[in-house]
Amino acid sequence: MDSGRFIFILVLIVVVSIGSFLLVRSIVLWYWKIDKIVENQETQIEQLQRLAVSLEQLLNHKNT
Repeated sequence: MDSGRFIFILVLIVVVSIGSFLLVRSIVLWYWKIDKIVENQETQIEQLQRLAVSLEQLLNHKNT
């Protein structure tokens, strides 16, 4: 087997492996709804940050 053919086969195997990994990863994320869970957590963080700011403003207003 010559060197060029070996390198081509090696690159092909790497590309197919990466493609397979990405495909399986997206299926797993969809099945377990991980992407939706992350989206919900980001929304919760934003809401909690707004609540914390509102509470801080309320407490500062009460103290003055």
